[in-house]
Amino acid sequence: MGPDPIAPLASIDSIILSSSDTSLNVTLGIPMPTPGMPGAPKFKGKHVSDFLDVLEQHADSARVSHSLLPSDVLRYCHSKVQVVIGASMHLSGDDWVATRVYLTNLYGLNDSIPPNSLDCLHHWCSSHRESGSITS
Repeated sequence: MGPDPIAPLASIDSIILSSSDTSLNVTLGIPMPTPGMPGAPKFKGKHVSDFLDVLEQHADSARVSHSLLPSDVLRYCHSKVQVVIGASMHLSGDDWVATRVYLTNLYGLNDSIPPNSLDCLHHWCSSHRESGSITS
């Protein structure tokens, strides 16, 4: 008679069982988006905190260490921003916290609320109404 057709299946089962006994931690990350592609962050000089948060989220999804992010920042910046920050030593290092603080200090004021709020305008109009007419 020929070979027993069940014997190979038994050996395959034992291989499968033995490989499932060893714990394999395989985690697939999503790669960092290519600059310029849809969904990739783009920093144009405004909303720096949002840009930095999104860049960190992409790095976390791709399982990229934050210490590698400073060298990638320029790739995700508009050319006008690249001219301003391109020579910064923060971008050639591996200290993400220092890079984040540097960019926030440099561009954070663009994100703040303008000093002329509706309350300021109302107060200005009230004070000028009492003192005379507004001519322009």
